[in-house]
Amino acid sequence: MANLTGSCACGTVKYEVTSPPLKHAICHCVQCRKATGSAFSTNTVVPRPAFQLIAGVPNTQTYTFIQAESSIPFTLRFCTTCGSTVVKVSEHESFRDVALVAAGTADVGFDTLKADTEFWTVHRAGWLGAVEGAVE
Repeated sequence: MANLTGSCACGTVKYEVTSPPLKHAICHCVQCRKATGSAFSTNTVVPRPAFQLIAGVPNTQTYTFIQAESSIPFTLRFCTTCGSTVVKVSEHESFRDVALVAAGTADVGFDTLKADTEFWTVHRAGWLGAVEGAVE
């Protein structure tokens, strides 16, 4: 498999992932909905050491939120020009070894990043069905 690459909306912040994704996850929690401005966040979960920002690092900022039900802190890294979130990480034991890459920022292959996991489905919008075959 070729390395996964991606960027923010304006193209200033770029990344590369040098190993295959571990999973593709949708998160329905309130904080992810608010951070994305959408019904859910779509994440490609990769080993943290495999994720590398390769351009635009000085043009990034971070924002940390606490996931309400689990009390797990997540730090978003986003572009200060266009506001696109590129990745989120956490030092909590459940997530410290992974990076959650914003799947929509992938340069190519977005259509192959089908979600196989859904988090916090209790908050899934009523008009949105479950992803067929995904673990909840």
